[in-house]
Amino acid sequence: MMLLVASLLAWLAAGRVLAPLRNLSATVKSISESDLSQRINTQGEGEVAQLGRIFNAMMDRIENAFDTQRNFINDAGHELKTPITIIRGHLELMDTDPQSQQETVELVIDELDRMNRLVEDLVLLAKAERLDFLQIETIELTSFVTELFSKLQKLGERNWNLDNGIVLGKMTGDRQRITQAIINLANNAVQHTITDSLIVFGAKIEGDRVEFWIRDTGNGIAADEQKRIFDRFARIKNARRRSEGSGLGLAIVKTIVEAHGGAINLQSQLGIGSTFFLVFPLEFNEKQN
Repeated sequence: MMLLVASLLAWLAAGRVLAPLRNLSATVKSISESDLSQRINTQGEGEVAQLGRIFNAMMDRIENAFDTQRNFINDAGHELKTPITIIRGHLELMDTDPQSQQETVELVIDELDRMNRLVEDLVLLAKAERLDFLQIETIELTSFVTELFSKLQKLGERNWNLDNGIVLGKMTGDRQRITQAIINLANNAVQHTITDSLIVFGAKIEGDRVEFWIRDTGNGIAADEQKRIFDRFARIKNARRRSEGSGLGLAIVKTIVEAHGGAINLQSQLGIGSTFFLVFPLEFNEKQN
């Protein structure tokens, strides 16, 4: 009799211990590509409960990654669909008149160039996950800032101003990627301002960081849009004029800065303008990236 009672108690205890594992097994089996929302109901502080919390955290990351990928594919498809529709429509309506044909060819080439820029931007964002995305070198900041300012002045007929003068010092980073990020910001400022508007470029060293900034006198960005604009394919609502880009420019800037272990900050007021700050470590730390 005692043996029977002991066996029953052992069976009940084993059932209680194994219940979370059965719950884990059932949850894993219920997960599919179309449904990543299932989570384990974790209670207590034991090892099995800890395992459940780790599993749930992993599933949160996987679900976020799938959602990001799905949205990215949908957005990319939408952006590519528009020029394809334009090209097809004009080719279908093209007649035998030489002038009409020439105009159609020019339009088609322009749309193909826009598609090519979009694809190149998409490829760049995909490359950001690779170890060779950055080519690190030592950058002498005095000549780098002067060179950048010279390039920025070619982007549009604006009142370009170099803030903070000469920057003495060096940093380590990818010269071409940092240049690309700053030019993207400056292009963005040009697109949202008018001829002769003031655009300021500046740089300075603060402790172990180097900061670059672009300040414009455009319409500014509403507070509820200031985080969203760094998302892929995001565009500012009610802008003075529609951006000519793909909506990937600021996402690329953010990707480049974060790949260096830096940060991007924005200060903006409607009707006054915006200032974008790019903050990089003076010394690139590969272990942190």
